[in-house]
Amino acid sequence: MPRFQTQQVLLARVEAAYGQDPAPTASADALLVFDLQHRIQSTEIARRPVKPSEGSLASLYADQFVTLSFRTDLAGSGTPGTAPAWGKLLRGCKMAELITPGVKAQYRFVVGSPESLGFYYYLDGELHKVLGSRGTFTIEAPTNQIPSIRFDFTGLYAPPSAAAVPTPTLGTWKEPVPVNKNNTTCTLHGLASVVSAFQIQAGLSPKHRDLIGGRDVQYSGQRSTRGSITVEAPPVATRSWRDVADARTLDALQLTHGTTAGNIVEVSCSKVQPLQPQDSFQDGILYQQMALVICEGGVDELTITAR
Repeated sequence: MPRFQTQQVLLARVEAAYGQDPAPTASADALLVFDLQHRIQSTEIARRPVKPSEGSLASLYADQFVTLSFRTDLAGSGTPGTAPAWGKLLRGCKMAELITPGVKAQYRFVVGSPESLGFYYYLDGELHKVLGSRGTFTIEAPTNQIPSIRFDFTGLYAPPSAAAVPTPTLGTWKEPVPVNKNNTTCTLHGLASVVSAFQIQAGLSPKHRDLIGGRDVQYSGQRSTRGSITVEAPPVATRSWRDVADARTLDALQLTHGTTAGNIVEVSCSKVQPLQPQDSFQDGILYQQMALVICEGGVDELTITAR
């Protein structure tokens, strides 16, 4: 009997303690995601002893873990001061959630021990529990498309069990609006810009560790937050992005998407360095594509605000 792609449900909840099953429910913790990929990863240990034959011995598997990748729409919660449905996913990506009741929900990189998520992934009769998950994310806002957050999580492996696929409740996921002039503004180094592509990568590196006495997912190395932007080239008298790049100037970046209270999302960085502007033409108009280095800027290094 075949098993079907349509029979998938993904749930997530913040863990009270690392690796402790938070028991997410379909009524409160269902995720509305796109392009879901669930992969079981492991290291194969080949065995090649000295023996009087040419055949192979069975390999062993070690360091088993799970990766989960998916996209979510970038939209608000519908109510200012209420966390958006994707907020808990950012909490699983080394960000702290700061709520100002009735006003906004903000997310910033946390200093110290990060939180972790427990996922339940249902696939047509099977339940995969992926506990102790930590991840990274990429924000994308391509023109005339729906803005999104791409999440990539690494979590602990556990054998699947038989389970019926539940019916998810997705009412907390609000409808997004497309990226365009009416809905979106972007300011780079104080200059309101015409933008055709925008991306910010958190640059986190979650790594699975399976050691004597412990197994977990920790962040390795320094965070390397970067981005890219493609802007309509302004007159040189207004702004020379090559001069800005050559001078290694740092200044702010802000993207504001949405116009209705409860469905406004802002992405802002306090110290951004544009790199290597490259000319290109779109519809016969000169654009410049630039890499962006998101430099250390205290609590304002990268702030995501839903209001």
